[in-house]
Amino acid sequence: MPVINRAAEATQLISGMDIHPVAVIIARVTYLLALAPVLNQRSGSLSIPVYLGDALQLSISRMLTDKELTIRVPPPAAGDGQSGEPNGSGGEKLDFPEVFCRDPALFDKAIERMRSGSEQNMTRPQVEQALARITEQHYAAIPTAGAFRQEGLTEEQKRGIEDLGKTYLVFDRLRREGRDTVWAYVARNLSRPLFLSASGGWANVIVGNPPWVAFRHMSADLQVRFRDLSKSERVFVGGKLSTQNDLCALFTVRAASLYLRSGGKLAFVLPLAALTRGQFEKFRSGIFESVRLRFDETWTMDDRVQPLFPVPSCVIFATKRRVGQQMTEKIVRRAYSGSLPYRDAPEDIADARLTVDEMPGDLTEATFTGGSVYRKQFRQGATLVPRFLCFVERRNLGALGADPNAPYVVSRRSTQEKPPWKSLPGLEGRVEKEFLRPVLLGESILPYRVWRPFEGVIPVTAKGEMLSSDTALNRGYQGIAEWMREAEATWKANASESNSLSLKQRWDYHGELSSQFPVAPMRIVYAASGQIPLPAYLRT
Repeated sequence: MPVINRAAEATQLISGMDIHPVAVIIARVTYLLALAPVLNQRSGSLSIPVYLGDALQLSISRMLTDKELTIRVPPPAAGDGQSGEPNGSGGEKLDFPEVFCRDPALFDKAIERMRSGSEQNMTRPQVEQALARITEQHYAAIPTAGAFRQEGLTEEQKRGIEDLGKTYLVFDRLRREGRDTVWAYVARNLSRPLFLSASGGWANVIVGNPPWVAFRHMSADLQVRFRDLSKSERVFVGGKLSTQNDLCALFTVRAASLYLRSGGKLAFVLPLAALTRGQFEKFRSGIFESVRLRFDETWTMDDRVQPLFPVPSCVIFATKRRVGQQMTEKIVRRAYSGSLPYRDAPEDIADARLTVDEMPGDLTEATFTGGSVYRKQFRQGATLVPRFLCFVERRNLGALGADPNAPYVVSRRSTQEKPPWKSLPGLEGRVEKEFLRPVLLGESILPYRVWRPFEGVIPVTAKGEMLSSDTALNRGYQGIAEWMREAEATWKANASESNSLSLKQRWDYHGELSSQFPVAPMRIVYAASGQIPLPAYLRT
């Protein structure tokens, strides 16, 4: 087995990635040592900015069409006699609109003007006027073609200045109370990830060692945010493995989604469990809500490399693509082995002590240990949201009752609905009976039996063809066509801008709905949530 030359391999790796001169590699400083032969041949200067930013953007919230960075200021110590918020909670918020965050130079000018304005006892209107002038001068100084030069402030910039005016009041009060110590610094750092992701991905290459933190070791606040975000990205694994979900999987997905351009390369150091354990199963699929990854190669550093990390590790290489591709046995792998004199050994010592075994690609051990042989026969059910566009209740009309071939139904409403759907009117109308089907939710399933099925408008034919309003009308189904027409219009008018799917595509995401047709005569179902999922048997 040959001794590896990490510097030479790094040179080969980078040269094959077609890096643009302005591309930035996000990495720990230690990784730069392996790139020294490449960097020494550069023609220009090198600048490596380091920010203590929120790479996952957990501090970013969306307000209608705008995003904003929110910094939550801890309350003052008890007995300090400081004002805090008017409600007495003592927890202020500093909000910074995206229109400033996505331009670092403008953001720094605005923060500095707020700081100096507070020291000069400026009022909010005075600060807003100063921010307006700074913004106009900033964009006027940018060299552009005369026909496209910005004239005055845009509506987005005016809203941003007004929001910063509100933030200035809190910022000013914190300074007067002696609590303005790091917030300008924190704001600059936290705004950088929003700037880096503003263009929808700009980096050719992302290299890093993301945090390895299991769900059970996270703080309560982080657990809530992690669970919501990882479920929305389709990387969360429930059941008995829910406490073993790791932050590094979500971090990898979000890094590729937010910062990597299409066709860009990603190389991350992860625990070896990412290749072999059930809590990383969805991560290995390469298909997520916001991004698709093709896994190209893996390197392993298991117990045969000592000392290194507290647990066995690996390196995964992936490419951002339009179509994802899961980890398979076709991935070329390298297995490292050897004994190091100490951790963080320099490159020359590592090259002399470590060897690499070129392997043809064998991920046979990357299975769900202890899993059932029937495991691949199961799949996730359809996500029918918003529910009021699908779930219905029947209504009787008159003494003769409803038409049995086309019952009259209305949207079933729930107190669990979220904005904007909770404030919208429901749907009602006649729907052909073949499109009214029982639907099982998690709450419908008890151990070994079905308790309470719901009824839903399911626009799928008996053969599994998903219908839109147009295709339904073309086939002569007037009732389901009218229902879908109203449902599609409601979805299009109120879905978030980031969701480009049609209602038909959303309900049949990855074939989760159409794959259930033709309906099998016997099925086993279980709820996805819960510590001990127990099945129920269905017979058609």
